[in-house]
Amino acid sequence: MKKIKLGTIGSGDIVHSILDSVNQTEGIECIAVYSRSLEKGKLLAEKYQVNKVYTNMDTFLSDEEINFVYIASPNSLHYEQTKQALL
Repeated sequence: MKKIKLGTIGSGDIVHSILDSVNQTEGIECIAVYSRSLEKGKLLAEKYQVNKVYTNMDTFLSDEEINFVYIASPNSLHYEQTKQALL
């Protein structure tokens, strides 16, 4: 089975519940976080032992190691971010 290498978008409360579950699930690992705030991104990454923090969406989505994206940003951003991730 290929390991899921997760990248998350957003640093609010909902992403914490997802990452709590990721840490308890075999075959999935969060390898990168994207946040509009570098400070919030670093705090999230530190809490979940994630090595990569991005504040630029294009750079985040260009990371070839990420093979799955979880979008936990404000709802108004979901469409555009999902479209960017798919493309």
